[in-house]
Amino acid sequence: MQLHFVPAQLDEHGRNRLPGHGFTVHACVLRPASRGTLTLRSALPADPPRIQPRYLSEPGDLEVLLEGIRISRDVIAAAPFARYRGRELFPGEGSTLAPGSRRS
Repeated sequence: MQLHFVPAQLDEHGRNRLPGHGFTVHACVLRPASRGTLTLRSALPADPPRIQPRYLSEPGDLEVLLEGIRISRDVIAAAPFARYRGRELFPGEGSTLAPGSRRS
């Protein structure tokens, strides 16, 4: 897993900058077990391929990603971030990550 820190408020994988001041932390599964498919749509070279990424189709990938969220929250909860920390936008402070997923 890799964490990405961005000194701006973003969503949609960084495609949209949200108004106001803040920062974004992204968790990324670097070696996913999930495998998608890439197939030809037709025999015509100009036709785009069919892409089925099958993100998070392997349960272990989801667990790694959820752990990334937990670690991100722990890092941001540290004292040095106190003066910069506001409310969590995504997934949100009241969100549950998964049944039985609290890290001890």
